[in-house]
Amino acid sequence: MKKRELQKKFISSALVLVLALTGMNTKPQTITAADPYFRSPWRAEGTVSVHDPSIITTEDAEGKTVYYIFGSHLAFAKSYDLKKWEPFENNISKDYDNLFKVGAEWSKLGKPGYALVPPREATNIWAPDVIWNEDMKKWCMYMTINGNSWNSSICLLTADSLDGDWTYVDTIIYSGFTNKEYNHDYTLTDYQKVTGDKKLADRYIGRPYTPAPGCAQTTWNISYGAHAIDPCVRYDEDGRLWMSYGSWSGGIYMIELDKTTGLRDLTHKYETVENKSDTYMGIQLAGGKAVSGEAPYIRKIGDYYYLFVSYGGLTATGGYNVRVFRSKEITGPYEDSRGTSAIFSNAANNIQGRVGNRLMAYYQWSWSNFGEIAQGHNSALVDKDGKAYIVYHTRSTNYGEEHKVRTHQLFQNENGWLVESPFMYDGETINKEGYSTEEIVGTYEIIFHEATAIGSKEPNTGIDIALNSDGTVTCATDKNMNGTWRETQGSYYMELNIAETAFHGVFTTGTIEGTGDKTLCFTALADQNGPTGYNGIYVWGVRLSDDLTDYIESNLELQKSKLSIEKGSSKKIKVMSTASDSKFLKKAVWKSSKPGIATVNANGNIKAKKIGKTVITATVNGKSMTCNVTVTKKTTKKAKK
Repeated sequence: MKKRELQKKFISSALVLVLALTGMNTKPQTITAADPYFRSPWRAEGTVSVHDPSIITTEDAEGKTVYYIFGSHLAFAKSYDLKKWEPFENNISKDYDNLFKVGAEWSKLGKPGYALVPPREATNIWAPDVIWNEDMKKWCMYMTINGNSWNSSICLLTADSLDGDWTYVDTIIYSGFTNKEYNHDYTLTDYQKVTGDKKLADRYIGRPYTPAPGCAQTTWNISYGAHAIDPCVRYDEDGRLWMSYGSWSGGIYMIELDKTTGLRDLTHKYETVENKSDTYMGIQLAGGKAVSGEAPYIRKIGDYYYLFVSYGGLTATGGYNVRVFRSKEITGPYEDSRGTSAIFSNAANNIQGRVGNRLMAYYQWSWSNFGEIAQGHNSALVDKDGKAYIVYHTRSTNYGEEHKVRTHQLFQNENGWLVESPFMYDGETINKEGYSTEEIVGTYEIIFHEATAIGSKEPNTGIDIALNSDGTVTCATDKNMNGTWRETQGSYYMELNIAETAFHGVFTTGTIEGTGDKTLCFTALADQNGPTGYNGIYVWGVRLSDDLTDYIESNLELQKSKLSIEKGSSKKIKVMSTASDSKFLKKAVWKSSKPGIATVNANGNIKAKKIGKTVITATVNGKSMTCNVTVTKKTTKKAKK
C-alpha cells in the first residue's frame, strides 16, 4: 500500500486552538435523513452531533441502563443502547452565564468583547467530564471555561441527577496567568495558594506576544505551561481521585483531587522537575514543548490504565487522530507498544508521527460513499457486562465540518494492547471461544491505518486478501500481502503475518454500515519490531459476502476510457466506483499493451515515451477495465515577447 505523504511544515499549537474556536454547533443536533442502501448512515436516524463526547452511565427508575454523553458547546445526549441517541437540555443550557460567571471573569481578560456563548462563533464552554462521587453522593461535572489567550480554567459543578439541575461549586485550576503588568494577573488565580510562592516563577514567563488577532498581549510560556482544558476525572485502584487535563502547549498533566469535596487536594505537593512534574500543574503524563496532543482520557481496562490523546487539528483536513498509551499506574509513566514515552522532551511535528498507537486513521470502505475522517476527542467505557467501548466524534469526506458521534467496541489483543472494532457497535458480543475455520476462511477487504497528509481529506482505502483454510494468506494484486494467519485455539485471538510484519489482534463480528449485513471481522496491531513501514500500524479486515463483492465489482470503471498524453509527460488515472463516488477504490494490477509507447506503474501513473497508441488495462479481482492512450508530439511553447 502506498504510504501517505506526510506534511513537512509544522503546524503551530496556536493555529489549531484558533481552529478549535470556530465552526462548532452550539446546540445538540439529531441527524434524521437516511442514506440509500449500501451507503453508510452518516445521516441515519438516531445519530447525534455532540463534539468532544464524554460518556457516563446510570440507571433509570425501571433499572435500565442509560448512557449519557456530555460535550462541548452545550451539547448533551443520552441513549439506552449506544446506537440511537436523543439530545437533551438541562439548566446549563440556559443559565450558563450565572453558573460560569467566575470562570468567565478570568477568561474575558484575554479578549475584548469575550462571551461564553458568542452569537456567531463556537461557545467557550468546552469538554466536560462527569463522574459519580461516592463520598459526596453527587454527580460531579468538571467543565472547561475557555479563554482566548490560554487564560482558561476548569470548574466543578454538582447535581443529584445526570439530567440536572447543576450547581457551581468552585474553580479547580487555571492557566494563562502572567505578571501584573499584563492582563492575566496571577494573583487573580489560586497560584499562590497552591504553590506558596510570593511571585510568579520564571518558568511560566515567555516573551510578550499576541496569541491571535483581537486578543490581549500575554507572556504565558506556551512551551511549558499546560492549558487548563479537557478534564478527565478518575479513581485509581486505591480509591484516590485524580484529574488529568491539558492541550498542546506544556502537555498533559494530572493533579490529585480531594474525594470528599471534589476539589483540588491541597495537601498533595508536587516537585518541579523538567518533563516530570510541576508545583502548580502536577504530574506530567504526555506531550510538552508545544507539540500536538489534547483531550486526555484515562480508562482502566484489564490490568492497565490506558491514556487516550488526540493529535492534530480537529477540522476535516487537520489530521485529527487518536493515540493510545498504557501504564500499570494511573500516574504513569505511559508508553506505546514500542516503549516510547508519551512525554516529549523536544519540539516536534508529531501529528502524523510514530509516538503513540494510532487507534484509527482516515479510512473509506469500498462500498461507502464517503470516508470517515478527523476522528478524535474520545471517551471510553467499560460497561457492567465487561464490554469496553470508545466514543468519539468524527467528520467525513462529504459533509464538510459536520460531525457526529460514533461508538465502537474495544478489545485487548494477546499482548494487552487495545484494538478497535471496524464498525459501529450494533449489539454484537465477541465469541471468547473463537470462530471455526469455516467461519473465518474467505475474502477480506483490509485497510491499514496509515498517516494521512495534513490539509487533505484523502482516506486510506482497501485491498483484498484471502484467508485460506490451510493457514495461508494470498493477495491477487500485491505479492507483499501474501503470508499466513492463525487463530489461537480456544480463543478469539488471531495473528496475521503479511508485509513481513506480524499483526496481533482479535476476530469478532460486526454489522456492515449501510447494508445491515453481519460479517466476521478482525482488528489487529503490528508488532513494534516490524519493518518501518508498518511498525505500530493497525489493520482492519472485513469478510466480504459474495453479494457484496459482486455489487462492488459491478460498479467499477476507470476514470477515463480515452487519454491523450504528450511525449515525455505523465498522467494518472484511477479506478472509480459509480455507486460510491470513491476517488480510488481498490488496488489494481496495471498493464500497458505497448510499454514502448507508454508505461504504467502500480499506482496508475502513465508515462508517455514514444509517439503512438497503447491500451492501459486495470484489473481488480479478475475484472478488467481499459483506457485507450494516444501519445502525441510534444508541443513547443512560444517565447513571450
